[in-house]
Amino acid sequence: MTEDFYCDEVLSGKIKVNKVLKTENVFGVSSYKTFLAEVHFVVIPKNTSLL
Repeated sequence: MTEDFYCDEVLSGKIKVNKVLKTENVFGVSSYKTFLAEVHFVVIPKNTSLL
C-alpha cells in the first residue's frame, strides 16, 4: 500500500469511476455525488516520479 488514495483505490479499481481521459502521460476520471461537488474530475499523472 502506498498511502495514496488515487493509486490505492482508484487506479487499482477498488472504487468505481468513469474514465474520461487516457493518454500516454495522464489518466482522467470523474465520479458523481462526492462531498466536494455533483461531478468531480481528477487528472492523475502516470509517472508520479515527476511530482
